[in-house]
Amino acid sequence: MEARARALAQAPYVAPDERLPPSIDALGYDSWRRIAHARARSIPLGRSGFHLQTYHRGWIFRPAVEIHLVRDGQARPLAFAPDLFDYGGAPPADVTADLGFAGLRLLYPLNRRDKLDEAISFLGASYFRFLGRGQAYGLSARGLALAAGEPGAREEFPIFRAFWIEESDEPGAPAVIHALLDSPSVAGAYRFALHAGARSFVDVAAVLYPRKRLDGLGLAPLTSMFMTGAHDRRIVDPFRMSVHDSDTLLINGRDGAWIARALRNPARAQISEFAGMRAFGLLQRARAFEAFQDLEAHYHLRPSYWVTPRGDWGAGAVRLLELPAPDETGDNVVAFWAPAAPAGPDAPLRFSYSIETLDGGERLHDLARVRIAHMTIARSLHGATHRLIVDFAGGDLSYFSADAQGVLAQASASGARIAAARVGPHPRIGGLRAIVDVEMEEAAARADVSILLRGPDGRALSETFLFPLAREPAEVTAATPAR
Repeated sequence: MEARARALAQAPYVAPDERLPPSIDALGYDSWRRIAHARARSIPLGRSGFHLQTYHRGWIFRPAVEIHLVRDGQARPLAFAPDLFDYGGAPPADVTADLGFAGLRLLYPLNRRDKLDEAISFLGASYFRFLGRGQAYGLSARGLALAAGEPGAREEFPIFRAFWIEESDEPGAPAVIHALLDSPSVAGAYRFALHAGARSFVDVAAVLYPRKRLDGLGLAPLTSMFMTGAHDRRIVDPFRMSVHDSDTLLINGRDGAWIARALRNPARAQISEFAGMRAFGLLQRARAFEAFQDLEAHYHLRPSYWVTPRGDWGAGAVRLLELPAPDETGDNVVAFWAPAAPAGPDAPLRFSYSIETLDGGERLHDLARVRIAHMTIARSLHGATHRLIVDFAGGDLSYFSADAQGVLAQASASGARIAAARVGPHPRIGGLRAIVDVEMEEAAARADVSILLRGPDGRALSETFLFPLAREPAEVTAATPAR
C-alpha cells in the first residue's frame, strides 16, 4: 500500500473519471439514495461478524473507487454488477459492468445480536463516519483537510481512490480497511481498524507523500453542523429550539486544562486556534429529545467524536472553522490539528490516532462540565450588555450546590470588559450557575469570553468555558425549511 501511494505521488496527478451513464447522471438526491445494495447480496467478511455493502455511483458521488477483498494477504477485486443493487425495478440499460462503486459501508450487530446495523461508512472524498450503540449518524471524520479556512486559498478535497477490506475468521475481530488517498497535492496510505460496540472506536494510521509543499495541512479533521441552539439564536426555527449535530469543541490541553468552546453559527466565517493539545473532539452534549423535538433527524442521538493522537504530533494548534449556515442541510463546522511546520515532498509524513464515538463526553474528565449555556442582551443604565448564563454540573459541584460561598466565577475576555461575574447554587441540577455580564469594546469586532469555576482553595472545579461574541446583525433570521 505504501509503495503504491509513493509511486502515485511521484507521478503527475490524474483526476478521476466522473462520467456517468445518462440514466444515473439525471438522478437527484432522493432518486439516487433509493438505489441500495441488496441486503441478500451483503458480503460476509469471514466470521468477524461484519458484512460489506457498497454504494452506487450517482448524484454528487461521481468518481469510481476500487474495492478489494483481502484474505491471507491476497487481494481480489470486487467487480461491480447491477444485480448487487436494488433499483426498485430492472436496472437501467446503460448501467454496465464497468461502472464501479462510489464507496462502501460495513454492517455489524451493533444494537442487537439478531440484526445488522450500519457501523461505518466511507462515501465521498475522504469522508467516513461510524457509530456506537444506540446512536444515529451526525458528524463525519475525514482522512485529510487541505487549505480549509486558509485566507485566499481554495480548499482541496483529497479522495480515497481504492479500498482493501480484510476478511477474518476470528469472531469479534476488528474490521480492517486500507485506503489509498490521492489529490493534486498529496498521495497517502491509510489503515483503519474499527472496533464496534457500545463505544466504538477507530484506530487510524497514515503516511502521506506530498507532491508539493502543504501549507494548509489539517490532520484528523472532523466536520459537523451547527445551525441554532440554546446559546446561539441568530437563526430561529419556528418549532425546534435546537438544530445541530455538535454543540461543543472540547480540547484537552498539554497543560492539563480542559477547554469547552461553544460552537456558533456566525454571520461571517470565523477561524479560531487553540495551541497545545493532548486530545480534542466535537461533542453533542445536548442529549434530551425535548431540546430538539425532531422525530426524524434524532439530533439527540448524534454521536460525539474524540480524537487522541498517538505519539508526538509536534507544535501546532487545533483550528476551528465556523461558516454561516441558513439551514441544516450542509456542514458548517470543521475542526482539525494544524501542524506549525508545513509538510513537503522531501520526506513522508507519518501519523496515527484513534477516534472514539461517545455520547456527551461526560466520561472524559473529572471536572464539572458545562450543562447548558444561554446568551442574552441585558439592558442597564450603561447600555446593552451581553449576559452569559452558564450552568455547570458534575465533578465536586454537588458539594457546593446548597452553598456556593467561596466559589469564584473566574471570567476574562479579549476585546471586551467583564462588567460583573457571580455564581450561585443550582439545586435542580446539583451544580452551580454562573452569570457573567460582558461589555464589548467599541473598536472590537469580536470578543472571546472565558469562564472557569474555582473553589475556595483556588483549585479548578470546572472545565474552562469559551464563548465567542461578535458584532453581528441585531435581527435574527428564520430557518430555511429542511429538505
